[in-house]
Amino acid sequence: MPDRLVANNPDAYLPPLALVTRLKSEFAYVETDGEEGRRHVLETIERLNGERSSRQVDRDRIRWLDRVKNRAIFVCFGDTASSDSMLLSTYVIPGEPLAFDYASVAHERVVQPVLARCAAVLGYEIVKDRRTFSQPGYGGQERRSSGRERRRFIQRRSGQERRRSSRF
Repeated sequence: MPDRLVANNPDAYLPPLALVTRLKSEFAYVETDGEEGRRHVLETIERLNGERSSRQVDRDRIRWLDRVKNRAIFVCFGDTASSDSMLLSTYVIPGEPLAFDYASVAHERVVQPVLARCAAVLGYEIVKDRRTFSQPGYGGQERRSSGRERRRFIQRRSGQERRRSSRF
């Protein structure tokens, strides 16, 4: 089940670069991807625009996301890059909580210490999200796609490493 890290007030969310700096002070492996972060925000805007609801809160959120889309990043972190099961990844969107999805219940259990350390170093609180796919507004599409995003990130990283090694 997904978890969120939330600041104690809306003004306490760290800017993405400051957040990454703090993660780097705590974890041996931290990798970021601004292109993936921007893509995610653009897809979110597109999805919100496609909803038939014209609630003001949706319009405000769309305007906010449009303003911050170029500062959003995807971050993957942990103590070692050698084991995906020990890594966490999330999108960092300025002014918003961090949401973490897990590959499985076993993955959720294994990375809880990593999540707790992340919350501590950022000064955020862990909020357990116990909604289910069947509940309206859960965002099951985002949850189902999180594994693809992590794989795409890892494949892109592997491709960059291959290109770097072929230059020598």
